[in-house]
Amino acid sequence: SRCVPAFLRHVRARGGDVERLRERFGLPVDVERLPTASLSPAALVEFGSACAVASNDPSVGFSTARRAPRGAFGLFEFALRTAPSLRAPAMIPTSTSRCPSGRWSR
Repeated sequence: SRCVPAFLRHVRARGGDVERLRERFGLPVDVERLPTASLSPAALVEFGSACAVASNDPSVGFSTARRAPRGAFGLFEFALRTAPSLRAPAMIPTSTSRCPSGRWSR
Protein backbone atom coordinates (compact mmCIF):
# COMPACT_ATOMS: atom_id res chain seq x y z
CA SER A 1 0.00 0.00 0.00
CA ARG A 2 1.18 3.52 -0.74
CA CYS A 3 -0.42 4.57 2.52
CA VAL A 4 2.14 2.85 4.74
CA PRO A 5 5.20 4.97 3.87
CA ALA A 6 3.06 8.10 3.55
CA PHE A 7 1.48 7.60 6.98
CA LEU A 8 4.90 7.09 8.55
CA ARG A 9 6.21 10.29 6.95
CA HIS A 10 3.19 12.11 8.40
CA VAL A 11 3.81 10.61 11.86
CA ARG A 12 7.46 11.72 11.70
CA ALA A 13 6.50 15.24 10.59
CA ARG A 14 4.21 15.53 13.62
CA GLY A 15 6.91 14.29 16.02
CA GLY A 16 5.60 10.74 16.47
CA ASP A 17 7.67 7.62 17.15
CA VAL A 18 8.12 6.11 13.67
CA GLU A 19 10.67 3.54 14.83
CA ARG A 20 8.23 2.09 17.33
CA LEU A 21 5.56 1.74 14.64
CA ARG A 22 8.04 0.27 12.18
CA GLU A 23 9.15 -2.36 14.69
CA ARG A 24 5.60 -3.14 15.84
CA PHE A 25 4.45 -3.86 12.27
CA GLY A 26 7.68 -5.50 11.05
CA LEU A 27 8.42 -2.87 8.41
CA PRO A 28 11.87 -2.38 6.83
CA VAL A 29 14.19 0.34 8.11
CA ASP A 30 13.93 2.30 4.84
CA VAL A 31 10.13 2.04 4.56
CA GLU A 32 9.65 5.82 4.48
CA ARG A 33 11.73 6.02 1.29
CA LEU A 34 9.87 3.19 -0.45
CA PRO A 35 6.92 3.84 -2.79
CA THR A 36 4.88 1.02 -1.21
CA ALA A 37 4.94 -1.41 1.71
CA SER A 38 2.87 -4.52 2.34
CA LEU A 39 0.61 -5.21 5.29
CA SER A 40 -2.36 -7.55 5.52
CA PRO A 41 -5.77 -5.83 5.40
CA ALA A 42 -6.28 -6.40 9.14
CA ALA A 43 -2.80 -5.10 9.96
CA LEU A 44 -3.38 -2.08 7.71
CA VAL A 45 -6.47 -1.11 9.70
CA GLU A 46 -4.54 -1.49 12.96
CA PHE A 47 -1.60 0.42 11.45
CA GLY A 48 -3.83 3.35 10.48
CA SER A 49 -5.22 3.54 14.01
CA ALA A 50 -1.73 3.33 15.51
CA CYS A 51 -0.54 6.13 13.20
CA ALA A 52 -3.48 8.30 14.25
CA VAL A 53 -2.48 7.86 17.90
CA ALA A 54 1.27 8.31 17.25
CA SER A 55 0.72 11.51 15.25
CA ASN A 56 -2.04 12.80 17.53
CA ASP A 57 -4.10 13.25 14.37
CA PRO A 58 -7.42 11.37 14.25
CA SER A 59 -7.72 12.34 10.57
CA VAL A 60 -4.35 10.87 9.61
CA GLY A 61 -5.69 9.56 6.29
CA PHE A 62 -7.05 12.91 5.18
CA SER A 63 -4.00 14.78 6.45
CA THR A 64 -1.68 12.43 4.59
CA ALA A 65 -3.72 12.63 1.39
CA ARG A 66 -3.52 16.43 1.43
CA ARG A 67 0.29 16.18 1.43
CA ALA A 68 0.47 13.58 -1.36
CA PRO A 69 1.55 14.80 -4.79
CA ARG A 70 -1.33 15.26 -7.19
CA GLY A 71 -1.87 12.15 -9.30
CA ALA A 72 -0.19 9.84 -6.79
CA PHE A 73 -3.13 7.43 -6.68
CA GLY A 74 -4.02 7.16 -10.39
CA LEU A 75 -7.50 6.13 -11.48
CA PHE A 76 -8.84 5.91 -7.95
CA GLU A 77 -7.81 9.49 -7.21
CA PHE A 78 -9.32 10.68 -10.50
CA ALA A 79 -12.59 8.92 -9.66
CA LEU A 80 -12.73 10.52 -6.22
CA ARG A 81 -11.88 13.99 -7.46
CA THR A 82 -14.44 13.96 -10.27
CA ALA A 83 -17.28 12.02 -8.66
CA PRO A 84 -20.57 13.75 -7.86
CA SER A 85 -20.71 11.89 -4.50
CA LEU A 86 -18.56 9.64 -2.32
CA ARG A 87 -20.69 6.64 -3.30
CA ALA A 88 -20.18 7.06 -7.06
CA PRO A 89 -16.50 5.90 -7.21
CA ALA A 90 -17.39 2.73 -5.34
CA MET A 91 -19.77 1.82 -8.17
CA ILE A 92 -17.09 2.02 -10.90
CA PRO A 93 -15.83 -1.57 -10.52
CA THR A 94 -19.36 -2.99 -10.74
CA SER A 95 -20.52 -0.79 -13.58
CA THR A 96 -17.48 -1.50 -15.78
CA SER A 97 -16.92 -5.18 -15.03
CA ARG A 98 -17.61 -7.90 -17.59
CA CYS A 99 -20.70 -10.03 -17.58
CA PRO A 100 -20.15 -13.35 -15.77
CA SER A 101 -20.66 -15.31 -18.97
CA GLY A 102 -18.24 -13.09 -20.87
CA ARG A 103 -20.95 -12.19 -23.39
CA TRP A 104 -23.29 -9.28 -23.68
CA SER A 105 -26.93 -10.18 -23.15
CA ARG A 106 -29.81 -8.52 -25.01
